Amino acid sequence: MVFAGGFDLAAAEHLGGTLDLVAALLDKSLLQAADGGRHRMLETKLAHRSLSR
Repeated sequence: MVFAGGFDLAAAEHLGGTLDLVAALLDKSLLQAADGGRHRMLETKLAHRSLSR
């Protein structure tokens, strides 16, 4: 799941994600909690994704 500007749990659930999945990605430091209950991918992961295209 990649959302421009981050995402909230409702958006993740809409695409089939779960709270457990989001929590696991947070635990592995692949996501960061952002303001207002939103989450986002780490900038280094986004940069790697754009380079591997």
